[in-house]
Order: sequence, then C-alpha cells, then structure tokens
Amino acid sequence: MGNSTLQVIGVTRRFGSGATEVTAVRGVSLNIDPGEVVLIMGPSGSGKTTLLMMLGALLKPTEGAIRLNGQVISELDEGQLPEVRLRQFGFVFQDFNLLSALTALENVALVAGLAGRKNGQAQQKARELLAFEARVDLDDGLERTIAWYRERLAT
Repeated sequence: MGNSTLQVIGVTRRFGSGATEVTAVRGVSLNIDPGEVVLIMGPSGSGKTTLLMMLGALLKPTEGAIRLNGQVISELDEGQLPEVRLRQFGFVFQDFNLLSALTALENVALVAGLAGRKNGQAQQKARELLAFEARVDLDDGLERTIAWYRERLAT
C-alpha cells in the first residue's frame, strides 16, 4: 500500500442535503500501483463517473482522501489542482471535448500553452502534433488557421 501511485481511502461523495441528499459513492478504498490497469464496472447510476471524476481531481470527495504519489490531492485548493491535472493525469473522454470556437490547431496550441510552452513554441508544437495534415488534406485549413493564430499573437 505504501508504494501505490494512487491511494483512495474511504472516499464518499454526496450531492444535495437533507431529504434530497444522494450518496453517489460510498466508502470506496483502493490502491492503484504503477503499471496496473484497473477497470471500473457497474450499472448506470452506480457512481462510476463520480468516482472517476474524483480520481482525476475534477471533483472532491465529501469524505475520505485521495493520495497521488503520497500527496493528498483531495485536500488541495482549486488553485493547485489545474497543475496536478495537467502534469499527473491523462484523460480520455467519450466525446472530443474540443472548444468549438477554436480550430484544431488552436485547441492543440491551447494545451501546449497550458503545459508551459510560450505562444510561439505552443504554435510550433501544435503544428508538429498535427503533422498528419497532408494525409487528411488539411493543408488549406491549416494555413488559414496559422494566419489567424499569428494575427492574434501579434496583438
């Protein structure tokens, strides 16, 4: 248990209060070790998404604690959590979860910027990551996107 990358200790999550209170997750404890693959299964409404949101530091438990590499992330304040999410977690969403007002290049550059790259570096990294453009015929759209992005960086 001491060497676990992720430790979940008696985690409970409730929503609402009084007569309308709902317990979505109750008293879950588990350890996830480096390299271990864990599947979370259950019927609709059983709390899987709520548990995953807590494990990814997107939602805090009502009770219990979540430790990541020894740090109790469930006690961090909201200002500290984005850095933990950015550096420690990888999320795979069922939907694309892209910002629809941004192009593909801008969406990728946004994440590169959040990871600490400066504007020009973020744009370059986004272009590298989207290098598949020629194979899927995005050349024209990519060039328009780059021009738009450059224009905004210049202001």
